[in-house]
Amino acid sequence: MSKVVLVKLCSRMAMRFPPTGLLYVGGALRKADYEVEILHITPEEVQESVKKIVEMSPLFVGFSVFTGDAMRAHGEMCREIKRLSGIPIVWGNVHPSLLTEQCLNESYIDVVIIGEGEVTAVKLSRALEGYGSLSEVLGIGYKVNGEIRINPPRPLITNLDHYPIDWSLIDVQKYISPAWEMKRVLPLVTSRGCPYRCTFCYNIKFNQRQWRSHSVDFVVTHINELKKRYKLDGIFYHDDNFFVNKKRAFEILRRINLSYYAECRVELINDNFDRQWVWNQDQTVS
Repeated sequence: MSKVVLVKLCSRMAMRFPPTGLLYVGGALRKADYEVEILHITPEEVQESVKKIVEMSPLFVGFSVFTGDAMRAHGEMCREIKRLSGIPIVWGNVHPSLLTEQCLNESYIDVVIIGEGEVTAVKLSRALEGYGSLSEVLGIGYKVNGEIRINPPRPLITNLDHYPIDWSLIDVQKYISPAWEMKRVLPLVTSRGCPYRCTFCYNIKFNQRQWRSHSVDFVVTHINELKKRYKLDGIFYHDDNFFVNKKRAFEILRRINLSYYAECRVELINDNFDRQWVWNQDQTVS
C-alpha cells in the first residue's frame, strides 16, 4: 500500500481551523486504498516535518496552499525536501489553482492540482505508481524536461455526498474551542462555492461561481455523529456562503438544534431572516 503525505502549513492563528480540504482529499485517497498521513503544522515545525517526510518516503507529498499564508515557509520546506530526496512535490488549493504556471516555474514544485482534489489526487497517485500517464490526468499541471504542460480541467464534483470528510485523519479535539456562549465548537463545511461575482473572490474561477452542497440528510447525520462523539454545543459553519439556499440552511439548523456561527452575504438578510430561525426553533420545541 503506497503512502501519501498531505501538508497544511499555516500561522498559529489559523491552526484553530481543521485542514478541511486535506480531510476530503485524504478521505478519497484512503477509500482508494492509499495510506494517508496529514501534517498540520506551523513554520516553526518545518525542519522537524521535513525529516519525518523524508523518512516516510511517500509516493508524493501534497501541500494545500493559500496565497499569503506562510508562503515563504512553503518554499523553504519544499526546497529542503528536494535537497534531501526525490519525493515528488504536489501543490493544490487556491493559490496554485489560480497561478499554476507561476508555481510550476519553481524548481521544487513537480505537479499542481487545479481545482478540487478528491478525484484528481487518486488519478495522480495511480499515474505516479505507473498505472497510466500524467498526460491522462485531468486537472493537473506538470513538467516534462522543464517544459510546463497543463491538462484539460476536471469537471466539478456534482454529488458531494460521495466524498465524506475523514475526521479520523486528525485529532479532532485540537480543533474544538469555545466561542461566545458556546464551549465546544467545531468548524466544518457543508457546501462549496458561491454564485455571486465579488471581484476579489477566488470562487469566480476556482468554483466557477457554482454553489454545490451536501444534502440535508447527509449534513444532519454527519453533524449529529460529531455532536454525540465530541459533546459539541455549537457549530461554526465555515462555508463560503451557508445561506445561499435559505430553506436548506434553516432545515439543517432546525434539525441539528445547536447554537451556531455562519457567514452570510448581507443582501440575503431581511426582516424575516431571524424570524424564520425563531419560528423553526419554536417548531422544534413544540
